[in-house]
Amino acid sequence: MNFYLWIILFYLIGSIPFSYILPKIKGFDVTKSGSSNVGGTNALRTSGSKVVGFSCMFLDLFKGVIPLYFAKKTFGIDATELYILYITVVVGHNYPVWLKFKGGKGVATTAGGSMGIYPPFFFVFYLTWLPLSLITKYVSLSSLISLFIMTITGFFIHYKFGITLLILFLFSIYKHRANIKRLINGNENKTYLLGKK
Repeated sequence: MNFYLWIILFYLIGSIPFSYILPKIKGFDVTKSGSSNVGGTNALRTSGSKVVGFSCMFLDLFKGVIPLYFAKKTFGIDATELYILYITVVVGHNYPVWLKFKGGKGVATTAGGSMGIYPPFFFVFYLTWLPLSLITKYVSLSSLISLFIMTITGFFIHYKFGITLLILFLFSIYKHRANIKRLINGNENKTYLLGKK
């Protein structure tokens, strides 16, 4: 298949707005609550259901894992093309055509995509993200720190992989600009993954 068709396909896969669909099935519109962001964290924080919230996170993760894993294993594309598809699936998540290009911030899909290409990256990202999120309650801060560590680690695998992760990290900083401002001002939203004590 023509590589440009692969780009379109991966964009459309990334564009599947699980963090909008699942809450909507429950009768809840995440675009009108909390940060209005179509992402797993906002779904978790505002939908009133941890099952829905964590399901959104995992589905956003796996729409990065699955297509990139199969692209690497079976589609016969080279490394540069694989990294382009990696960026494409995250762009699809952040700017889904189905929601007038208003999507999430790409963290779960970025983490998932890295795991699809190099499975051990599950540990690089989540062994940092999970404890930081539980301790600080700031998912945005935990996500950015974890993506930064993942980016640095990526350069030890291959410089092209590191550059790809750096692009996605900078992309995530841009998407988190409002969160960064709130963190600086001390009024960022907290997320209690295990519930408030």
